[in-house]
Amino acid sequence: EGDNQRMNFSSLIGATMLSIFPVPPDSIACLMVLRSTSEPRCMAMINGKVALPSRPRTAAQAEALDKLLDLKKTSINVMLALEVSEEELVKRLLKRGQTSDRSDDTNENVIRERIAVYHSKTAAVADYYKTFDKVLMLKGEGTVDEIFTRLCNEIDTRL
Repeated sequence: EGDNQRMNFSSLIGATMLSIFPVPPDSIACLMVLRSTSEPRCMAMINGKVALPSRPRTAAQAEALDKLLDLKKTSINVMLALEVSEEELVKRLLKRGQTSDRSDDTNENVIRERIAVYHSKTAAVADYYKTFDKVLMLKGEGTVDEIFTRLCNEIDTRL
C-alpha cells in the first residue's frame, strides 16, 4: 500500500510540477475549490490533512479560499512552491510532448506563453501567502525522486 500511495502522490506531484495549465476565471475556479474542500473524492489526503495541488491559481482565488476556510474554522497552513528555471520547465514540457497527446507540449512558443501566464497570474498566489508567512520555496530541479523526497520531508514536518 505504501508504494501505491507513493506512486499516486508522486504522479500528483509530477503532474503539478510539470504542468502549467491555462488559468480558469476566478468565479469558476472558486467553485472548483469549494467543491474540492467539500467533497472527499475531490481532495488529495495526506495523513488526514487536505492537500490542494495546483489550487488556488490567482490571488483572488486565494483570498476567496481563505474566506471559505475561515467559515469552516480552518486555514491554509503552508504553500509549498517549487522553484524551477524557465529553461528546465521548457525542457520538461517538450519531453512530455514527445510521449503525450498534448499538442501544446510540442510547441516551445506555446509553452513559453503558458509560463508567462503563470508568472503574471499564478505567481501572485505565493506573494499573497508570503504576507502571512505561509510560503516555503523548494528546489524543484533534480530527479523526480529527489524532488519527491524534498516535498515529503516538508509535508512530514507539518503533519
